[in-house]
Amino acid sequence: MMKICLGLAGLTGLTAVAAADQVVLSGEHQVLEMSAMKPKSKQQIASFSKVCPDDELSVVIDYATSDNEPTSALSFKIQFEHKFLNVVDAPSSTMALDDCPIAFVSEAIKLDAHLSYVTMVCADMGSKKVVPAKQPGVLAINFKVKPNTGGGMVNIVMLANPKLSGVGYKYKEVRPKKTLKVLASCDRDEL
Repeated sequence: MMKICLGLAGLTGLTAVAAADQVVLSGEHQVLEMSAMKPKSKQQIASFSKVCPDDELSVVIDYATSDNEPTSALSFKIQFEHKFLNVVDAPSSTMALDDCPIAFVSEAIKLDAHLSYVTMVCADMGSKKVVPAKQPGVLAINFKVKPNTGGGMVNIVMLANPKLSGVGYKYKEVRPKKTLKVLASCDRDEL
């Protein structure tokens, strides 16, 4: 575990302290943090958690800049294995995308026989600062675990797009990967 010193004190939704080791970021960063939960129970999902067929999962991305300043661009994707997961409704954002000349949140797009992704982009190519300094819930995706998969391990991965960031910023991804164990069938009492 590590401690990340980013000047994000008081920002709800973004973790500034994780534990013993310390990493101090130099330069300006756009920080993306991924969390996952079971929406019905509000239970947080850690990596290597067990999930059952038909479970619903909500993946949320929180965003902030290390200097608490708005930027001109934000771009990232959430990649997942469509053998195990369905996107159950359109991904949503708490950000006002109308302010972005280039803006979209994609539906799930199949990358290949195993992987799909959802992309979010908000950018102004003229460097106008259209992305706020802080945006909890900048993207939310609701998944449902598919039945009859035979079980296995599934990854949900957040990937920042380093080619489309705010001018002078680099991305920092916090908890960018969740690995879940999909059970072939479930006795809810064993979870």
